[in-house]
Amino acid sequence: MPKMKTKRAVLKRLNVTANRKLKFRKTGLGHKLSKKSADTKRQKGIADYVKVCDQRRMIECLPYSY
Repeated sequence: MPKMKTKRAVLKRLNVTANRKLKFRKTGLGHKLSKKSADTKRQKGIADYVKVCDQRRMIECLPYSY
């Protein structure tokens, strides 16, 4: 049976923590920050975790990382 391929786009966007959670950065902090409020920028600066309902799908994309 051939090896399973890792989805490279998912691998670039997610990190696996020590407790096996999937961590990612929120979008919207790349450019045009002057028109965004400080509150919005602060909330987007905090990393977030993949929800439990989506976690199984993400793990299938990362066969050797998880």
